[in-house]
This record gives sequence, C-alpha cells and structure tokens, in this order.
Amino acid sequence: MSEEKNIYHSDGDTFEVKGEGLSNAEIEELRQKEQAQKAQEAYNRLINSPLIQAMKITAQKPPHVHGPFTFLMNQNHKALRGCQSCGDSWVGVMAGTEDSIRWHEVQEPPEEEEE
Repeated sequence: MSEEKNIYHSDGDTFEVKGEGLSNAEIEELRQKEQAQKAQEAYNRLINSPLIQAMKITAQKPPHVHGPFTFLMNQNHKALRGCQSCGDSWVGVMAGTEDSIRWHEVQEPPEEEEE
C-alpha cells in the first residue's frame, strides 16, 4: 500500500501532508506545529547572529568599582565610608595597618509597619 501525498493550500502557503484520511482539524494542527517550529528556528538564528551578539556585549555595563569615597570619622577612629557614585556605605575602624582594617557594609534597618 503506497502513501499518497496530499497538498493543501492555506493562506497562500503550501502545506504537504503524507497519508490519507486526515481531518481538517488534524491538518490545521500539523500546519500550526510546523509554523511554530519554523518560527522558533528563525528566532534562534536571529538571536545567535553576530550582530545581536555584538549588541549584547556592548549593552553590558562595566562592573562598578567603588569610589571616590567620603569619610566621616569620630575620635575613636571609627569611620563611615560612603561611595559617591553608587551610595553604598561601610563602617569600620581606621586605626591600624592596612591588613587589620575591616569594613562592614551598612544596612538599612527594616521598616516597621504602622498600624
């Protein structure tokens, strides 16, 4: 028994189906699956194109390097250090050697809900 090729025309596109006795719903479902597969392949080709890859690389921001800093120091050599570009702040002791100075990130206290 040989399979017949049925060719259906829909919206100007030619869609080829092998076999007999397919209902219109089955043919439409096959056509939609094929269109979805073609759309996914086109999307993948577009995303992987050299132009899009170059745009992704240039769109990435360089990593932030903290600085310049503003320091507020009290008489016990405790200081608040703040980054002028991003606003992050740290607290630490300014006395000692470079190896012994430790900075701790300052965190905002949690906001309490008013009832």
